Amino acid sequence: MSGTGIEERLAGAFWHRRAAANGDRAQDAASPRRVREVALCLAGALLLTLSSKVSVPLLPVPMTLQPLAVLCIGAAYGTRLSVLTVVAYRICGLPVFANTPPLPAGPLYLLGPTGGFLLSYIPAAAFMGLVAEAKLDRRFATMLPCALLANAMILICGCLWLAFAANVGASGHGIGMAAAWSKGVAPFLLGNVVKAALAAAILPATWSLLGARQGLWRRDRKERGRRCPSTSCASASRLPSTTRREATAAIFSVLAATPRMPPSPPPAREPPSAM
Repeated sequence: MSGTGIEERLAGAFWHRRAAANGDRAQDAASPRRVREVALCLAGALLLTLSSKVSVPLLPVPMTLQPLAVLCIGAAYGTRLSVLTVVAYRICGLPVFANTPPLPAGPLYLLGPTGGFLLSYIPAAAFMGLVAEAKLDRRFATMLPCALLANAMILICGCLWLAFAANVGASGHGIGMAAAWSKGVAPFLLGNVVKAALAAAILPATWSLLGARQGLWRRDRKERGRRCPSTSCASASRLPSTTRREATAAIFSVLAATPRMPPSPPPAREPPSAM
């Protein structure tokens, strides 16, 4: 996918884009590509919404499954599309956050105690996209430290926001570093380690399942080629579409150029004999 960087990511592997046969069809291929981008973006925003509703109501920051969703979206979508998905989730204006309802959704909600965590999802998703583009999401050993680092980014941004910028407390400018650590970081350390481990297990396992599925598909294709009555049948099925069209056109041109024999005259009828 041009511009979004998911062609070799997990989402692109599950949802293949058929390449255009020639340059004339490049514009025709752009429309399905945009449809896929929008569909993946909406699916990611829906996943973030659902994960925010699975929460433990701690104060001032609830514990949700959103960090896990952010890590998976970043690794599955790549850098650009994952960032677009998180931004679309943040600015949609719908009650998609953990405490909405009862709190109203809107810009004022982003200034509250969870605003730093929501803001940190953008760099965390971008970082996981870079990890996936470096193909470090294929093995648990390489995925786990990257997921832990992305979770650390979320906690650091959320802690700094809660300490100095959140619209809470008497002054309306944070609750201080000590309180931010005890209320916004310490309760989430173990849970975020578990979420990082889950993300580090889900992505490589999904890649393994996808590779097994593609291996079965290739093996089945070879078996169909062996069962074909002629070797040319199997080889012809692997020809590019342009080559097949050119071969078909050449056959028709040869048939059209072949001289045709004039039709033979009908046999002469004998005159009827006189009675």
